[in-house]
Amino acid sequence: MPGMAQRIGTIMENILAFREEAKSWGNNSTLRTDGVVEESTACDLKRFAVGEYYLRHDIATFKSNLAEAATLYVGLFERNSGALPVEDVVTEVSKDQLFASLESAAAEAMADDPDYVLPSLLTMVTFKELFNALASGDRAVAERLAGLMGRHLDPAQPYDEPLDHHLGWALKYLMDDAPDGVRRDWICRLAGYVQAKRPTMMGYPLVMQAIVDRDLAAAQAGFAELLKGHRKESRAGKLFGDSVDEIVCVWGVGLANLARWRGLPVDPQDDLIPSDLLV
Repeated sequence: MPGMAQRIGTIMENILAFREEAKSWGNNSTLRTDGVVEESTACDLKRFAVGEYYLRHDIATFKSNLAEAATLYVGLFERNSGALPVEDVVTEVSKDQLFASLESAAAEAMADDPDYVLPSLLTMVTFKELFNALASGDRAVAERLAGLMGRHLDPAQPYDEPLDHHLGWALKYLMDDAPDGVRRDWICRLAGYVQAKRPTMMGYPLVMQAIVDRDLAAAQAGFAELLKGHRKESRAGKLFGDSVDEIVCVWGVGLANLARWRGLPVDPQDDLIPSDLLV
């Protein structure tokens, strides 16, 4: 049994206790308005969604919490969709110094613009929230978020980690109204990157390509590869280690739902992608 499965009940209790504390804050003007509160809340909603499913088999709460987490990011984009991310700068300062400087810059920006959102929250790393929307089964939220993602970015200019950049654009175009040629191009870029640098993630471009090709057999084989890689990435120190994705592969649920919306009745029949969570 994964370590997260043993601790999810305690984690949920802590989340509930924090929510009760937050109720007493009221309209506290000192609360951050740059998107950090929404980011933290979205993370808690995902944890609670998986916990409710794992502990009580509550499918409705699983879906509603993930949809709410994604909707928070829709709000962030709609508030500040015109903001361009700042360039990543390699510096010699310590992490504490860098954090302090970013905090100062954010405070100044919020003072000038009440709708300011940290640029780092609006890059293609938001593909994670798109997976939440897809896993929730709320197609309207997923389509809205996919349409907003990247609208203010140059696809040729990466503002993220390479995996976030390639997976983000590939998923956006697979969900968004884009020509198959554009989709194939970004899936190919993603496949090239993961093959060279992140082979445990190869299942994602395989499934994405199968969706574009409308090939059910290839999609099922792709999910087998995806789940094999997911289990490797669920070890300590890896991408999904010490996260609720040890219990449910939320990205996999989301991608399976997308495949089913595209006419491929996939069902990996695996505990990590439970059949009863699929649309």
